[in-house]
Amino acid sequence: MKLIFCRLCQHVYSLSYDKHTCMCGETWGYYLHDGLHAVYGGANAVPLGFLNDSFVKAVADQPEENARGVRFEAFVIPTKCDTMTLEE
Repeated sequence: MKLIFCRLCQHVYSLSYDKHTCMCGETWGYYLHDGLHAVYGGANAVPLGFLNDSFVKAVADQPEENARGVRFEAFVIPTKCDTMTLEE
């Protein structure tokens, strides 16, 4: 799963096939038709990723009560990445 973080307003939002923007409008992004590649933009945009299998397992293992939830793996996507294209 790919997400965008806006350094300016600190909004984190997931990508879809429709172009989405952060709350302040400074960053944007969307998936291409293949569902793997994405385009994003804005000087304050930081692409993020979740390991899908890690996230799905964490959701399945969600406890009813606990001081901490189930962890899953997330990461900052490199600025040069085959599946994410930065446009200005």
